[in-house]
Amino acid sequence: MRRLNYIFFFLLAVSFILIVEAEAQKWPWSKEKPVIDRIQPSSGAPGIEVTITGRNFDSAKLPIEKISPVKFHTVPSITAKIVSWTNERIVVKVPPGRGIVNVTVGESNRSIFTYREPFISNMYPSSGKVGSDRCIPTTVTITGENFGFRQFTGDGTRLMFGQSVVTGDKIKEWNNKKIVFETPDDCGSGLRFLSDVSEFIGYAIKVHNALTFGSSQWAEYLSEFTNFAIEHKIQEVVMTAKRDGLETNVRIVTSAGESNKVKFIYPLEVTSAPPSSLPPAASLLFSWKASATWSGDFNGPRDSKGRRWFDPDFNDSNWTPITLPDNDSFYSHNPLDRFYRASFDLSNIEIIKLSFSSDDGVWIYVNGRYLGHWGGQWRKGGCVNSPLKRCVENINVQPVVIPSHLLFPCKNSIAVRVSNGGYNSYFDMRVEK
Repeated sequence: MRRLNYIFFFLLAVSFILIVEAEAQKWPWSKEKPVIDRIQPSSGAPGIEVTITGRNFDSAKLPIEKISPVKFHTVPSITAKIVSWTNERIVVKVPPGRGIVNVTVGESNRSIFTYREPFISNMYPSSGKVGSDRCIPTTVTITGENFGFRQFTGDGTRLMFGQSVVTGDKIKEWNNKKIVFETPDDCGSGLRFLSDVSEFIGYAIKVHNALTFGSSQWAEYLSEFTNFAIEHKIQEVVMTAKRDGLETNVRIVTSAGESNKVKFIYPLEVTSAPPSSLPPAASLLFSWKASATWSGDFNGPRDSKGRRWFDPDFNDSNWTPITLPDNDSFYSHNPLDRFYRASFDLSNIEIIKLSFSSDDGVWIYVNGRYLGHWGGQWRKGGCVNSPLKRCVENINVQPVVIPSHLLFPCKNSIAVRVSNGGYNSYFDMRVEK
């Protein structure tokens, strides 16, 4: 009997110890603190998912599971939305913030996360068209990095097209490395946003007056007058774009900072063959050829024998025959060059004049010898005799006389470099006796 009592009390003590240990597991102060070993990736944009690895994460769980114990210690500190959770691995979405911040899980040690500003590496297309009363919406794709993700209204993430914020169904796709959007019809003036605000205010006044049995007539008048003024202003922007062309900037803004700016332009429309301000071509000049676009150094291309592009005996057999004027053949948002060659015959040395137009700078050689440079510096803006009036900087140059010592009483060659500072390109040349 006594032995049975010993066994009973022994089993009772063991059961008590097991129950106490099980209950103790429910109290956070009885557990080890969580430890963060690593955050991967340790830098990036707001909204991306990061993985936190370590141990004892369950000890940081809160009674209400929807409340996250993972904090990014920005100013002020913000909790991160939990995607998945285990005792040794947590996946969260990075909340809005900037700079270098500490990250904790409950009362864990601190680990570092660095917010990265967005960067645009490419945009296509980089130009649009102007309609009769609006800038025609164009679908544009931007690629780069650290674009982030919008998490909630007011988190600081937005796409700016000039002064206009691109929102709603204008955003076709948005991820951390790519954005597809439709350009606003206000040409980036920001006026469409004012129109939306006006309509909202008018609607709010109507609701208020309806609830207070007041008149809504003046609210309608205010809304209509404001919209008329905005539409009139948009018309002015469109007319300016048609007359002079329009250039605006595209940029991405997140809580981490602002991206670089990329140019988007509305060039002057050329509905038929581009106009030429030059006199009719003389019969002396024939068979122009043009190189491929050149992104190399200032020296320009050489042939297989090392002869430079302006040498009279340069081999241009792989160049493309073209007819001038050459309009937008190497349109690009990156600075590029294109080279041109032609020849003409003289029976006697006589006075020869060259008339030319270019977008942008132009360098001319006659029979391998330097004649001159006009317009913008190498891969900088600055047009010459531009007939399209789409250049911010343009100079007028009278026909240039070729000095007689540069000419031969036989075959003569002309070589031209046109260096484009970006976007539209143009070249035309005529020979006059």
